Amino acid sequence: MEKFASVYERRERRELSQAEAAEARGRSERMFGTLQDRLIKELRLAGIRDVATANAWIRESYLPGHNQRFMVEAALPDRAFVTVEASRIVEALCIEEERTVGRDNTIAWNNKRLQLPESPLRRH
Repeated sequence: MEKFASVYERRERRELSQAEAAEARGRSERMFGTLQDRLIKELRLAGIRDVATANAWIRESYLPGHNQRFMVEAALPDRAFVTVEASRIVEALCIEEERTVGRDNTIAWNNKRLQLPESPLRRH
C-alpha cells in the first residue's frame, strides 16, 4: 500500500487518505451502518455449509435486503469511471529504485553507466 500511495500522491499531487487500522475501518463501517464481517455469521445462522447453497442464499436472500437497505440513487446519471491514458498507467506501474547521480550526470544500473538527459534542474 505504501508504494501505491507514493505513486498516487506524486501523480495526482494530493495525499491519499486511507483507514489503515482495523479499528478505523470498523469505525467507518459502523458509522455507515454496514455489516462488517456479518455475512459469515449470517451464513452460519442460516445453517449453510457449502459454497453452492451459500451463493444461492446470497443471491436470493442476502443481497436484495442489503441493496434495499444501502442503495442510494446516483447523483448524476453519467458513469463514475473515466478512461485513463495508457502512458499514465505504464508510469504508475513501474519499479522505482533510488540512485545517486554522479558528477558526470550518470547513474549506475545493472553494472552499466547510464547518461541522464540534460535538465534545467541539474548542471550538465
